[in-house]
Amino acid sequence: MAAAVAEKDKELQQELGRFNGRARHAATSPGDESWATEWPGPRMRIGVHSGPVYFAHAPGSPAAPSGRTTAVGDTVVTARRLEKLAPEGGVLTSQSARRSSHNRFNFIAGPESVAATREEDDLFLVDSERRVESGYTPGTVAGKVTRLVGRTELLDRLQMALQTATDSRMPQLVTIVGAPGAGKSRLVHEFERQARLLGSSPVILRAGTQGAFPDLPYALLRDLFSRRFSIRPQDSRYLVEHKLRRGLSKPDDIARSVETTGILGPTIELVKNLLDARTAALIPMDEALAVMESLSRTLTADTPAIVVLEGINRADHQTLDLIHQLVRNGESGPVLLLGLATVAAATDPEQMLPWLDDSEDIFSPVERLDVPPLSPVDSRLMATEILGPLSPPPMRLLDLVVAEAGGNPLYIEELVRLLIALGVIVAGERWRVDMDRVENIVLPVSLVKLIESQLAGLPAAERRVLQYAAVFGPLCWDVALLELIPAEEVAEAGVEGAILSLELKDYLVNDDSYSFAGAQAYLIRRDSVREATYDSMAPAERASMHMRVAHWLIANQEDARL
Repeated sequence: MAAAVAEKDKELQQELGRFNGRARHAATSPGDESWATEWPGPRMRIGVHSGPVYFAHAPGSPAAPSGRTTAVGDTVVTARRLEKLAPEGGVLTSQSARRSSHNRFNFIAGPESVAATREEDDLFLVDSERRVESGYTPGTVAGKVTRLVGRTELLDRLQMALQTATDSRMPQLVTIVGAPGAGKSRLVHEFERQARLLGSSPVILRAGTQGAFPDLPYALLRDLFSRRFSIRPQDSRYLVEHKLRRGLSKPDDIARSVETTGILGPTIELVKNLLDARTAALIPMDEALAVMESLSRTLTADTPAIVVLEGINRADHQTLDLIHQLVRNGESGPVLLLGLATVAAATDPEQMLPWLDDSEDIFSPVERLDVPPLSPVDSRLMATEILGPLSPPPMRLLDLVVAEAGGNPLYIEELVRLLIALGVIVAGERWRVDMDRVENIVLPVSLVKLIESQLAGLPAAERRVLQYAAVFGPLCWDVALLELIPAEEVAEAGVEGAILSLELKDYLVNDDSYSFAGAQAYLIRRDSVREATYDSMAPAERASMHMRVAHWLIANQEDARL
């Protein structure tokens, strides 16, 4: 929550600064040294502290007969003290608020003029917001990241596609198609890591269908702007302009090219229209195409760009048409578009993606990359690395894992996790395995069944939180879960405790792009987990939860960027 408050405070400072600049500009005539040139305008200073807050009801008075509720306690007192110590135009935070920001901001030590009044306090000024380049982190087993195995040829083909885009200075589109758990995101993560080692490190942009209401017009494009530039629907035109300038300011000559090409105005207009579902539906394709081509050429003036599009086969048709035309026109500069498509009956990539047929032409800028199951040799290698702490892993255990996995990397990873959760494997400083239990245990026969087994083993409070999160969709908010889940249903750990535990177990991952003041957004890490969780509830129960969730979304649509 402290992170969301600090972010909002920083935006308020930016808005106020721009308001003062516009007021001075409007009041000053050319060549006239008027009062406006010296007018400082309204100023703001902000203090942020993190801790428990209590509410007290003050008795009524003739002016307010019903009384009023007031926040009290040490946290409130400290926040007020920080506000008084903060410099004008600055956001001053305590050490606890800094820790709560989860590294979302760059901080500098508070100057001597705002030294703490208590010796034990360390105070910090918010300097700038950190840009998050990647929204994916590899899975772990017992705290150890699993290594990518058996994908060398696919990585080489991605490197070749990037080189082709760089040499031809024309866009290339690679659609990565695979079954759930095949390792599409893991493959792209490794490719990004390798691409950053190049002499001219590429710009990496991300977008996905995991945002709020992914079926709205141009939703994937809207998600891209939200993630790259931290733009919110409630931002004013001036704050959108500020964030676009800041987001395009590296390297320095790109910022100047934004001015000379004249793309800033059309881009601001497009972004503001994208943020409103009603106006987004009216955006002409030609207009969106022209802006995106100009913006892409600006971004790639000195270095290629990689645009990762998660869940592309679930995207709205306006976004898909736009992507297809960007590649067809070839005017976007050296951009490698990577579309990740999961094979599913409802969103079959063959039916949903209009460009897949183009990949059969060897001269086409469109390529299809199928991610096959791992070979038995690669499956064994992956299982051996994960089970390495058993030193050496029993051959019978390896045989069992490889046979059950059917070449699915996620199944191998999750099966070992399940064996650890069941106590069959004891993971510690030195791993141990009970082979008698291994021989007698009935293992799930598919990835879906495996996930269902894992969900059944979760504490009741964690299962309930995950069920409500699944009803929301890929994206939910901690505040919503706190408001909607009855206390008796999560009595064991409470909602906050259950969310933290689900984060540690890699079921939930925080998503700062869709957080808002006082509310942290979370994504269910894997579609397969969300679907299994959703299917675990009775239809009548789901219907009731959908109604409650819908009411919350309607009540919070302005804040939650809906």
